[in-house]
Amino acid sequence: MKKIILFIVIMLLASCSTDDAHSIPEDTNIKNVSIEKLTINNQEFEIIPTYSYYLDYIAEQQNSNISKNESFLNHVVTPVSNEIYGNSYSLNGNYHFATPRSISVLNEYISQLVEKHGDIIRFLEEGLTDSSDMLPGGNYKIFLTPYNPDESSLYMQGVAGFADEGLIVLQIDPNVFTGASLKETVAHEYHHTVYIEFSDYETRLHHLIDRVIMEGKADTFAKAVYPDHSPLWIEPLSPDTSKVVWAYIKENKYSYKYEDIINLFYGSVADGLPRWSNYKMGYHLMESFLSNNPDMSVEEWTFIPATEIIEGTEFSLK
Repeated sequence: MKKIILFIVIMLLASCSTDDAHSIPEDTNIKNVSIEKLTINNQEFEIIPTYSYYLDYIAEQQNSNISKNESFLNHVVTPVSNEIYGNSYSLNGNYHFATPRSISVLNEYISQLVEKHGDIIRFLEEGLTDSSDMLPGGNYKIFLTPYNPDESSLYMQGVAGFADEGLIVLQIDPNVFTGASLKETVAHEYHHTVYIEFSDYETRLHHLIDRVIMEGKADTFAKAVYPDHSPLWIEPLSPDTSKVVWAYIKENKYSYKYEDIINLFYGSVADGLPRWSNYKMGYHLMESFLSNNPDMSVEEWTFIPATEIIEGTEFSLK
């Protein structure tokens, strides 16, 4: 009887284990998910799924005792960094590539992303078509990754991303994203890639004002492409909060400190800053500028320096 009770206790403890690798479904078949090449408005786009790297991470977690951080670095961060940037270190410390610990959920995400791959490609093509119709650009690579299952994607409407020279990285939660949220994110990041390619972005450092206006421009562009879609990060600030956020931006306007933009992005209780203050204020500044310059084309305002944008609003940097 004691042996039976002990066996039951062991089984119950195992079922409550925080390491959920034992519950991973069978291997996900990604053989039909390959690089897609799209030609849109004389621009070339490569859609590159990175799911195989994540499956290598999942497989190692099933079959070894290597730490999750070490395994994810070896199987995802380093090879994806090599594929995107041509080096092994550019994604180190990038919060988009924090180690996912919910292994079985990550595997399920990839299975669903593979199942929905056709729809994802269709939405991407629509988003790139709508965006390039409004603002011509160059040839870009778009990397697809699963959203980190340890984090809620609800506020981001199932899609997160970032852009760099010639590329966009998209992270997709298959349970939350919609065609509208994916296309809006594509438009936002597409604007970044065009700005980076055709401005002086790569030849100088960027202070706080540059970064706030850069996000404001991308959101203004996405809103122009999809006027019916309103993400949470551009909801207007209250008048009082707007004054607090602007005072912080004005005080640190020429700062190159990463912590200052992070305070605006994540919010700071000590400074009275709500989350996404850089997006909200950047979008508000662009609204103010365009209300004073209603006939200016997208291509014109895209490349106007940040300080000149602010000079065309009711705000002052002095």
